[in-house]
Amino acid sequence: DVFGNKEMVGNLPSTIGDLTAMTSFLLAENSIKGTIPTEVGKMTETVMLGLWTNALEGTIPAEVGALTKVTDLFLYKNQLTGKIPEELQSLTRLQTFNLFDNMLTGSIPDVFSRYSSLVEFDWRSNLITGTIPASLGLHVQLTDLRLYDNLLTGSIPVEFNRLEELLYLRLENNRMSGKIEPSFLANWSSLLDLRLSNQFFSGRLPTEIANMVSIEDLRLNNNAFSGPIPTQLSGFQNLTKLYLDSNSFTGTINPELMDLPLQVLRLQNNTFRGTIPTEIGLLDGLSYLNLGDNVLTGNLPSHIGLLSDLQFLILDGNKLSGPLPTEILQLTNLRQLQLSGNLFSEEEVNNVISALGLNFSCDETTVEIVLTTDDWPTDTTWEITTRDGTVAASGGGYSLDKYAHDEKVCVPLNACIFTILDEFEDGGPVVDITRLGKMYQIDGAFAE
Repeated sequence: DVFGNKEMVGNLPSTIGDLTAMTSFLLAENSIKGTIPTEVGKMTETVMLGLWTNALEGTIPAEVGALTKVTDLFLYKNQLTGKIPEELQSLTRLQTFNLFDNMLTGSIPDVFSRYSSLVEFDWRSNLITGTIPASLGLHVQLTDLRLYDNLLTGSIPVEFNRLEELLYLRLENNRMSGKIEPSFLANWSSLLDLRLSNQFFSGRLPTEIANMVSIEDLRLNNNAFSGPIPTQLSGFQNLTKLYLDSNSFTGTINPELMDLPLQVLRLQNNTFRGTIPTEIGLLDGLSYLNLGDNVLTGNLPSHIGLLSDLQFLILDGNKLSGPLPTEILQLTNLRQLQLSGNLFSEEEVNNVISALGLNFSCDETTVEIVLTTDDWPTDTTWEITTRDGTVAASGGGYSLDKYAHDEKVCVPLNACIFTILDEFEDGGPVVDITRLGKMYQIDGAFAE
């Protein structure tokens, strides 16, 4: 087994077929190029095959289907193309099947009725088309299913109501549609993370959503869901992130939602009416609040000042009025405040922005950093230093994933070295840096 040796280069030789007694073959996190040789099919004693995070290209050879003892297949983070071969239906002992971050095409083969032990299935970030096969729903022991960032269509198979052990279901950024069926929710009591964002799902959220008692992260944004938010959401005592924005939800904002341990609450771009509940102050762990582009009226509650961890407060595009509460000045961690498009006094808004130090000015060199986080925002940190190593500015440890953080810092003219770190060295965000009128970009494929 060889891990993380970036100096290991070259192609996989055809002689790997001589390793007929090898049970674990791991050459991960190297710089291996070329194709996977067809002779891999001779390694019939292999139980674990791991070639992740290399530069392998070409198709997955059909001969991989001869490895009938394989339980764990890791080919992710390469440059593999083409369709998944039907011969993989012979890998009936597979428990972990990870092909994510390649350029694979075609549909998901409907072969999973032959599998007996599948626990983790991750084919995200490819070019997979077609529908999700119903046979995936036969694996009652499945805990982790990730197919996001593909080109999938159709609805969630009704057979998914059997997945009682499911912890993670991530289907966002596809082209799927349909409704969330009550029968799914009745059996998803173990689910921790459900993401269906940026698709064409519609209809009302069924009251059976109450059965998702373990949910921690619920993202249904950018769909066509409608109706009021079910009151049953107030029972999600582990929920930290709730994304319902950019749908057609109506009604008022339920005060009972404010009893939840939310860190992120996104309800913008719906048709919520009424006032902001005074119970908003109970969300003492909240770092991001977006209620913009609704039809909210009344005053901003003074209890907003209790949200000491709040970094983003976005309320623009409503009909809020009245004087801004002085308690808003207690939000000393705010990095972004948007109040435009309401009935507040412009002078008052400007005074609050100034008092909170959100007006940027710089007598030296301005550097603008637009950093779009990946799935693990807390892993990313950055520094701007001078040539002698003096740190002029730093940031990171973000709380929002998949979010464009726009920051400006003021540094000396000789502070010209930008260093970005990813704690686990598995990639990172996309960063646009503008300094002295010139833009630089880091595309996320870095460790430092």
